[in-house]
Amino acid sequence: MPFRMLVAPLPLHFLLAAESKARTQSAAGSGPGRNSSRDSPEPFRAAAPAPRPRGDHTPARPRTRRTVARRPDCSAPPAAPARPPGGGGGGGGGGRRARRTAMLGRAPLRVARGALGAWLRGGLWIWALGGLCALGAAALGAGAGGAPGTPGTPRPCQAPQQWEGRQVLYRQSTGRNSRALLSYDGLNQRVRVLDERKALIPCKRLFEYILLYKDGVMFQIEQATKQCSKITLTDPWDPLDIPQNATFEDQYSIGGPQEQITVQEWSDRKSARSYETWIGIYTAKDCYPVQETFTKNYSVILSTRFFDIQLGIKDPSVFTPPSTCQMAQPERMGEDCSW
Repeated sequence: MPFRMLVAPLPLHFLLAAESKARTQSAAGSGPGRNSSRDSPEPFRAAAPAPRPRGDHTPARPRTRRTVARRPDCSAPPAAPARPPGGGGGGGGGGRRARRTAMLGRAPLRVARGALGAWLRGGLWIWALGGLCALGAAALGAGAGGAPGTPGTPRPCQAPQQWEGRQVLYRQSTGRNSRALLSYDGLNQRVRVLDERKALIPCKRLFEYILLYKDGVMFQIEQATKQCSKITLTDPWDPLDIPQNATFEDQYSIGGPQEQITVQEWSDRKSARSYETWIGIYTAKDCYPVQETFTKNYSVILSTRFFDIQLGIKDPSVFTPPSTCQMAQPERMGEDCSW
């Protein structure tokens, strides 16, 4: 039963009104002409009678009682209009008793109204506290994240479709970090990667990679000799953005006071699998890629960090292979020197 039904004012008001009416009728029934010492135990019977004049041996009060007892309607309500002046001391005593009865009947109602107000205030406090608890639970759910579609959970943002920047790629198979310039064109499903030489590495070959997913081919060009290899792409296009069915993991800030940026972490973790194979970190404001990590058997196999991102493609010709690729070889060239 809802708590509002427990503090409803109508049942209590009716009970108190009935009790007041019963007391009033009991007071009217025990009139002055009856044996009121046994039939009417009401407290107002103890009221002192009106004082009699000294030397008067005529009992005025019993006459008044007999006169009132001869009234044909003994059940008349005590709150009837007062008698006109000159009605005698008996009429004045009856009016006083009627007013006293009415006051006694109203006093419990005032007490009941005070108790009822306390019940109403208590119910209002319970309702307000319940609402605050619900808001707090919703805020905690929103801060902790959850499954996609849950109210308060961030939705995957849309990453930029065309941009240029730099990247650092780590491969577990080689244990090396390689730096490169990156041109990303998501609209046409093509990527160009140009190895950077940051230091003199003995026997290190630098390449340029042009991946054309709509054509299903990748060109590998050696920067020094322009030797070219043409390789068929077997994997489908995988854009650099957050999948719509990704799971929100966390939101935090990178950096410190006066120099920080808010990012969101997403993954492909599902309820049926306790671990993830992909983790993507993107900025919360403009959805720029920050880092992507691929894992297998709880080990990182590939991790890429992105930085110095600029929107747009300055020179679309970077996706055009050089003329040497017309006579490209089908085998992939190794990154190390061949002796």
